[in-house]
Amino acid sequence: MFIGFSSTKKMLEWVKDRKDSGLAPQQEQITWGSFWARFDKYPVIEYGYVFNEAEWLAHLIAQDHDSLTATEALAYLRERHDDGYMFSRWHSREKPEGEPGEVHVSEVWPIEDRVFAAAEQARWHHGMMRLGDQVNLSISYEEWKHRA
Repeated sequence: MFIGFSSTKKMLEWVKDRKDSGLAPQQEQITWGSFWARFDKYPVIEYGYVFNEAEWLAHLIAQDHDSLTATEALAYLRERHDDGYMFSRWHSREKPEGEPGEVHVSEVWPIEDRVFAAAEQARWHHGMMRLGDQVNLSISYEEWKHRA
């Protein structure tokens, strides 16, 4: 039991409601197969891709997770997704090979797939991207910075 909450479930519901209440409309659109950027560590920018269900299951199989059945894993994935947590692979200059994990949509901002591809081509260094792609990324950054 946590102070002020009758159960862990009640506390997690409160956390989810707090996160969801501050979402911009653009963040609400992030879902399976979306591309996103995380700007809160600027000048380091993380670029991510939200796994679809099949990709996430393939990731689990590759990691040799025997503790869950496919049905259990999908149920867990869908529940987390509905709570705003996206299983993704993200990249940065510090982690160019990428790192899988989950991120809440309140922490990221959607970007176009071509901006993601341009960042990948530039080895995740926004200063090395072509000018047009830098402009598109800058627009996303400004939208994120001035979100409601």
